[in-house]
Amino acid sequence: MSSLESWVENLAAPLGMLLLVFTLGSSLVLLLRGPARRAFGAERAAQLWWLPLAMLVACLLPHPASMAPGAGSLPRMVVMIQSVTDEFSRDASSPTHLPWRVLVLLLWLAGVLVLLLGAALAQRRYRHRLRTAVAVTGWPCRWPIRRAESVDIGPALVGAWRVCIVLPADFEHRYEYDEQVLVVAHESMHAQRRDGCWCLLAGLVLALFWFHPMAWWCWRALRQDLELACDAAVLRQSGVTRRRYADALLKTQPAAWALPVGCSWSSQHPLMERIAMLKLPTPGRRQHLLGTTLGALWLASAAGWVYAASTPASTPVPGAAASHEYQLDLKLAFTTDGEQHRHTERSTLALCMADGQAGEVRVADWTVKAITTPSSNGTVAIDLSMSRAGAVLAHQQLQGPLNTSMHAVHEDSKGGDSYVVDVVPRAGCPARAAAETSPSINEHVVHGQVRDVAQSVASKAGWTLANPDTLGNGVISLNFEDVPAREAMRLVAATVNMQPVFEGKQVRFEPK
Repeated sequence: MSSLESWVENLAAPLGMLLLVFTLGSSLVLLLRGPARRAFGAERAAQLWWLPLAMLVACLLPHPASMAPGAGSLPRMVVMIQSVTDEFSRDASSPTHLPWRVLVLLLWLAGVLVLLLGAALAQRRYRHRLRTAVAVTGWPCRWPIRRAESVDIGPALVGAWRVCIVLPADFEHRYEYDEQVLVVAHESMHAQRRDGCWCLLAGLVLALFWFHPMAWWCWRALRQDLELACDAAVLRQSGVTRRRYADALLKTQPAAWALPVGCSWSSQHPLMERIAMLKLPTPGRRQHLLGTTLGALWLASAAGWVYAASTPASTPVPGAAASHEYQLDLKLAFTTDGEQHRHTERSTLALCMADGQAGEVRVADWTVKAITTPSSNGTVAIDLSMSRAGAVLAHQQLQGPLNTSMHAVHEDSKGGDSYVVDVVPRAGCPARAAAETSPSINEHVVHGQVRDVAQSVASKAGWTLANPDTLGNGVISLNFEDVPAREAMRLVAATVNMQPVFEGKQVRFEPK
């Protein structure tokens, strides 16, 4: 498996968890926002959007168990060498295909970049139209106010941190004075509530989950709730009549330019819903307090549940008794007979796992899963599962003594996928023990000679080879990433049925 495929595999689980958490949190908000608005007011309903945000943050928080020294060294450790042989192409022009997981990741990244770039261009285009706007003074406002040159720009709050309030060119002619006060108060309330930051955050989440229909629904609903909350806050503080506020809403033209980071007075939300909200009775202080309390309880409960659900499974402590950990030395030969080519891939690897816990390793699009448990008379039972591209090919049970080779064979009667597996179980994890006494090897070789690879490993470890010619001129391809030098040398020698004997700084090879 390439480093890119490994990275994609490691990324799949946390992304899947984030997707699940986002879906659950967003569903709760979409279900509760209407009843919460009627019961506690639009201001408290808008605060429900803290729920999915807190759940996503809780999902990403580190857990003490995973931060402990030595955590993650169990249940499995894999060191691997691959040798690809026996390949016959029936069509030399057949294309090379990327794994589907990599293609999905590239498609997702492309969507993220397209949305982020589109939002950045739209924000820049909006600000570009404000380059000729003039400052407006005389309003008791903490934030700068500018009048646009066009009548189709504003009223709006632009930006997330260094915000400014934008008014249309005909602001004084379109609105009467008391309506002007309401418009400025509305945009000032957006700035006070940091709604520009909420719009920016919503845009980032939308870019991450652009493929999810609920993300687009939530994006529109959030911006609508921000407007309704500002309407309610201005009415509560100003004491103006609702009819007068509705008149100001009706005089506002539809927004002609997209504003990704900011809040437009004439947004994309339905105007009738904003006017209908004005007809609802104003919640009292007790309702506001009750809504805040219930919202805080919901928030703490949901975030705590997500944090607990995302806690990694407990792992055995390194250094436990060797009888509770096993190493499987595996020699694998996978054969794929497709329409265009026949391909056999051979791999040698060491897989460490705790007693009764599953160990898993992937080689190209093959997956090997094994569970080792002690049995009677000093033997061990190995539950072996082999799958390719997500489809399970065979499930086999092996049993035998330690340090003894066992075999598993599967042949497709139709001439398709098949494999041969040699398994040697060992007590403890010699690969980990070797890691503590020898340096790590990082080596990537494509079609190199066994003898040259062994010489390279020896030079990095500070060893000399006594009889390298015994390894022959066989060709192998391998990828070592932080593999202990002793284990790397053993795996290289095993490809030609040899074993290394370490004598101080000298290594000699002898037949197995």
